[in-house]
Amino acid sequence: MNGKCAYWCSMAAAMVAGGVIAMAAADPKDPKAQPGGDKPAMSPQEQAMMEAWAKYATPGDHHKLLNDVVGTFECEVTSWMSPEAPPTKSKGTMVNSWILDGRWVKNDFTGSFMEQPFTGLGFWGYDNAEQKYIGTWMDNMSTGMMYMRGAYDAKGKTFELVGEMKDPMGHTARMRQITKIVDRDKHTMTMFCTGPDGKEFKNMELVYTRRK
Repeated sequence: MNGKCAYWCSMAAAMVAGGVIAMAAADPKDPKAQPGGDKPAMSPQEQAMMEAWAKYATPGDHHKLLNDVVGTFECEVTSWMSPEAPPTKSKGTMVNSWILDGRWVKNDFTGSFMEQPFTGLGFWGYDNAEQKYIGTWMDNMSTGMMYMRGAYDAKGKTFELVGEMKDPMGHTARMRQITKIVDRDKHTMTMFCTGPDGKEFKNMELVYTRRK
């Protein structure tokens, strides 16, 4: 369990325990303690935690910005294994759908890469507490998971997320992903990778066109 999860679990436990203690301490002769009566009032700390939790859990305007990428898209992929390597091209289909009541966009990709079947799964959302966009990705060509976070630039209509991932040779590669919204029916994603020499190069370029 990571620190963030432990923190929220402890808060939830405190709220539950606080509610139980308050109800147990209530005078059973008090009408408010009877079924149908008013619940015991929460303490200011409990109220603050409840309000913080509600704000943390509620999708907002940042989530709505992802509406333009929801749907089924035909994808043209251009990739480079290294700065000197010639590009390879492939095609695929991306199905993006809202899950968890508008909190996350699920990415389902099917296609090919280097003439081999390729499938991938990702999730994209906005963390209200961290105030950053969060993206994850995993596929059938590795056993690792890419985890990225970043922000939205309203002027350029771009999402820029950065993260790190180990490659098969044990190097930790820094990844940078820029998604640009052209319009509701088209968006692009450009991936940059930092190689063992520490220099960044364009690793992938994807063009998504909404299926009619």
